[in-house]
This record gives sequence, C-alpha cells and structure tokens, in this order.
Amino acid sequence: LTRTNEIPIDYKTFRLKLDSMYYRLNEMHILTASDFDLTEKKVVLKNFKMKPFISKNQFNNQYTKSNTLLDVEAPLLTLNNNSWGKRNGEFYFHTNSIKLDKVDVKIIDQKNKQSAIEKEIKNKFLINFNLVVDTIQIKNSHLLADKKFDFKNVDLTVLGLVNVYGKKLYAKDMILKNPEFTIHGNAESENKPVKKEKKDFNDFIEVNNIRLVNGQLAIIPFQASKPNLYVKNIDFNLQKLKINPNTLNENVPFHYESIYLKSSGLDYDLGKVYQLNTSDFYYKNGKFVLNKLKFIPKISRKEYTASLKKQADLFHVTVNQIAVDDIKWGFLPNKKPFFKSNLVKLHEADAVIYRSLVPPNDLSKKTLFSEKLRNLKFGLEVKRLMLVNSKLAYAEETEKSVGAGTLSFTKVNTTVYNVNSGY
Repeated sequence: LTRTNEIPIDYKTFRLKLDSMYYRLNEMHILTASDFDLTEKKVVLKNFKMKPFISKNQFNNQYTKSNTLLDVEAPLLTLNNNSWGKRNGEFYFHTNSIKLDKVDVKIIDQKNKQSAIEKEIKNKFLINFNLVVDTIQIKNSHLLADKKFDFKNVDLTVLGLVNVYGKKLYAKDMILKNPEFTIHGNAESENKPVKKEKKDFNDFIEVNNIRLVNGQLAIIPFQASKPNLYVKNIDFNLQKLKINPNTLNENVPFHYESIYLKSSGLDYDLGKVYQLNTSDFYYKNGKFVLNKLKFIPKISRKEYTASLKKQADLFHVTVNQIAVDDIKWGFLPNKKPFFKSNLVKLHEADAVIYRSLVPPNDLSKKTLFSEKLRNLKFGLEVKRLMLVNSKLAYAEETEKSVGAGTLSFTKVNTTVYNVNSGY
C-alpha cells in the first residue's frame, strides 16, 4: 500500500541524532552544527552556523545567484510539535513553535550590480511550500547589515504565520520589544540614488498587526563616533499591512489601514551652532502632536558673532506644542514627495532673532519667504497656519551699544491661509 504514496513508508516514531553536520548550501555558504536531534515531533539544532564559503573579494567579482553574503550563528534552534507530509501533491509543514536565542546575523556585503543579480524566475515565491507556524520567538539577538544598520536586543514574536503556497503569506501578529536601532551614515558619494529595478515579485503578503514596543533609534553620521540624532522610547503600531506585486512598484511599496507612532522625545545635534530637542510626540492616522520643541544655540551670542565673516541672524525658538491635523502625504507624478494639511497650529511659540552689526554687512542678494516657498523641492500645501499666544523678539547689537536693543511682540494670535510651495 505504501508503494503508491509519495512518501513510501509509514511510521509511529523515529529519531535521527548526529554529533555534527556539514552542508554546502550553495556556491557562497556552508551550514554547520555541532548537534542535530530529529524526532517525529521535535527538532533541536545546537551551534548552528551559516558561514561564507567565498571571500568578500570573490563575492564582489564573481557572478552569484544571490547578491547578499551572510554570516549567521544561533546557539540553539528548536522546533516543537511538528507534522509534515504531502497533501494534494504539495508539501506542507506545521510546527507549534520555532524558538531561537542569541542569534547573531551579519550581512557582510551586498551588491547591486546588474551582472550579479539572478535572472528572475516566474512563479518564484519567498516560501515554496505550505507552512503553518503557530509561534516564532527570537530573543536577545543581533543583526548587523554591512556595517550600516546595527540592530541589538532583537526580541521578536510572530504569531499565526500561514503560507499557502502560490497564494498568500499571512501573519496575525508581529511584536518587537525593546530593540536598539543604530544607523550609520554613508559617505556623500555613496548616497547617490540607486536606480530602482522592477522585479518579478509574486508574493501576496499580509500582516494583521505589527507592533514595536519601547524602541530606541540612534543615527551616527559618516566617520562620527557618536549619534547626532537620538529618538527615545518609540512605540509603533501598523495594522493591515499588505505587500504584493502592485504595491512593490509604487514609491511607498506597501499599503496599510492604520498607523500609530509615539516617542518620549528626540535630541538632534544640528552642527556647530544649533541643537533641537523635543518632549513627547505622536502621529496617528493623519494627526500629529509634538510637545515642547526647542531649537536653540549651543554657543553664546559672543562666540557666534566671533565666528562670522558676514552678518547673520542667530535664532532661539521654543514652541510649547505643535499640532497638525488631516495630514496627507505621498509622491507626485514627478516622484517628488508632497505634504498636505488642513491645519498647522503652534501654541505659545517664542522666537528671538539676534543680530550683531559688528561683522561686515552681507550685501549679497537675499530671497524673501515667498520665493523660498516657491522653490521648495517638494509639494507643500497648508490651508491654515495658526500662531496662538506667541511671542516674537528682534535683538540687535552694535560695537558701541551696551547690550542688545530689543523689539518685542507679545500675545501674538494670527492665522495664515494657503501656504503653498511651487509644486
């Protein structure tokens, strides 16, 4: 009877145990493990490693089927309560849980040369069989991508993963807790836009709920030793995510129904003169609120004046709250981004503009704000811009004056209509 089955044996129990494993995965990678234990219901893999089989130089100079060179280590990988076989001529695999701890993933190099990209294959999918995984748990792990993206303390849980081969890859929940993201800047020569190549992507991917809890983000400029931008205590939620062959060719390669982002604040070092700090802020489905913005100098007025070759203003700006309603954003037909809002409201803005007349006057042509708006390189449309209970002061100082003379406006309440860019 079993001769006619695609798997020509029946069994109740079995066990395969190896003290080591070596497998040549492809022309670039090898797989090894120090312990492999397989039964009808469980898989345990110890000291799993996927290592490069070729050097970085060989990878960049040879044609390879993949354009990513990887180095992966996982001390322990377990799959529990497994079942597998064939149904209607197609392979299926169902497991109750996949657990990994202290996974270390390094993307050593990636190349975007056309000669290195594998020719696309019709009907190629991310997972080429039917798969059900009730729970995936990855704890205390690390991802380093080509020395540019460094993600530490990765604690990821995926619930209800189902892949129906050739139709849809679906996950009910993806939860990422307490991650630390660090992004390293590139040299300016490496920041040139990469030509987007249309790929034959066949998958329909849906995730019902994606949640990030208490994340930290740091951005380190090229050749710097510490971050210039730090975003604290990030909570993020995205619902009804969809990625398919149509969305992937759009400027924003996915669709969603609901989005929520919250942070306890950010610190941004803007160079030698200014720093920007905020308290908490959030964005939810087109509404943005930011509290206690500070755009302030890091140096004194005297130090700033001494650094100038020509006269220039020094700004000190604080805003108690910025509220933006009915936000719409996206891309114009010319690929430039656009930003629209029905209302931008600044509560208790306090701006001080200081100028010293000691340096020589700058006699070069200066544009007014109307021209600055027209020349913005993106589409801007704000129907109403409101200042509520705000202050504006202009302070000017000469070589002979004792301190700066100041002209102040208080209790400023005003509305500006239809602030638009040239786009």
